[in-house]
Amino acid sequence: MATLTVTVKEDVLINGVHRGSENVTDITGITETYSRVLDVLNSADTDVLKFGSADGAGTISRSKLKYMRFTNLSTTAANTITLSIEDTDSEQYIIKLAAGQSYVLYNTDFDANDASTSVAIGGSYSFGGSIDLIMARAAAGTPQLEVFAAMS
Repeated sequence: MATLTVTVKEDVLINGVHRGSENVTDITGITETYSRVLDVLNSADTDVLKFGSADGAGTISRSKLKYMRFTNLSTTAANTITLSIEDTDSEQYIIKLAAGQSYVLYNTDFDANDASTSVAIGGSYSFGGSIDLIMARAAAGTPQLEVFAAMS
């Protein structure tokens, strides 16, 4: 088994003073990885990752996932990528990745509610679902999306 080290660092110089921080997280027990760079079309949704109760052809087991990252590799501002994160209960949330931006998740737990039905959050919050599918579509051009996932 391996340890995945994830480093998040911000560094900005304002008036001669460095601001920002660095956070390092070690994720132990990694036995599998998934890594891919794919072209994202602007004419159709592209399935990126599927999740299920067990590993299968094109499917990652939800219980084994420990980390996933999506990065828009484009350097062209117009080539944004929209990620649709969905579950089978018809819940969905949307993330927009501009050129060079990344989005990171550490599990497949999620819930999406209309703000008018807001609920209290906290340590006892019960998530309504798990991610079943992540799809992508480009706003323009055919940018590349880098996908990396680590599982136990």
